[in-house]
Amino acid sequence: MSDSSSDDSWLWAYRKLRSWDVGRVSSAFLATLFHWRGDTGLFYSHGGLRKSRLTRDDLVD
Repeated sequence: MSDSSSDDSWLWAYRKLRSWDVGRVSSAFLATLFHWRGDTGLFYSHGGLRKSRLTRDDLVD
């Protein structure tokens, strides 16, 4: 049985990544990294114009 807050954090990360113009597959992969580690590492977003990173601290904002 999974924790609902963990599921919410995966969904939050996925939606945030999609809003930054990251592709569906990449968003799912990065949201999974965020779910497991609390950090996505660096990735290209905003149509490849920016390098971004999601960390667990971003979830609080």
